[in-house]
Amino acid sequence: MVLGRGIPATPATFLAVLAMAAIVFDRPAVAGIALAATLFTDVIYFPIPTWFVAVFCLARFGDWRARLRSLGAVAAAGVVATAAVLALLFVRGELAGYVAMLGKNVRYSQDNWVASTSLAGSVANHLSASFQFG
Repeated sequence: MVLGRGIPATPATFLAVLAMAAIVFDRPAVAGIALAATLFTDVIYFPIPTWFVAVFCLARFGDWRARLRSLGAVAAAGVVATAAVLALLFVRGELAGYVAMLGKNVRYSQDNWVASTSLAGSVANHLSASFQFG
């Protein structure tokens, strides 16, 4: 199956579930890498698995050192994976475009809320945009 541009939901869903499953099965490095990949695949999917992994690390049985070690392994793997992707984007000359795209996405979502005075207006603006871009 080939995914086209602008269809990040399927891989982002997979990566989010992978991060949560990895921490449940005590694979913190895999969880960290999956979280980093989720961040770059579809940023909207990032918060929920991140909170799940953090809470699971801190709430599991055992001493506090083991809990913090697990959380540290998640964070370290995530930072390394994020740094690798950012370095790759920089080397390929795509980092500026990636940052510009993130800025446009934030401005689009903020402009939509500012331009609409109600939830119905916001939904109408989103539908209008989906017809323009779809």
